[in-house]
Amino acid sequence: MADMREGCAAAVEALDRDGALCLGKDSATDLLWTLLSIPTWEHLTQLCGWPQERYIETIKGLARSELTLPPRA
Repeated sequence: MADMREGCAAAVEALDRDGALCLGKDSATDLLWTLLSIPTWEHLTQLCGWPQERYIETIKGLARSELTLPPRA
């Protein structure tokens, strides 16, 4: 899980460098790490019966909406 968190921190750092991050880096890393955690995947796909495609699209949408600024017009 430490490797996963490092990957999340790297993704958050890239968003920050691009000026797209809407949260503090620590909070954004925490949130992304939690969204991508194995227990979250297990709860939704194994216990709640979500298809893998629904899980992927939902988590991607949540991450995008909660971590990034809206696109500029």
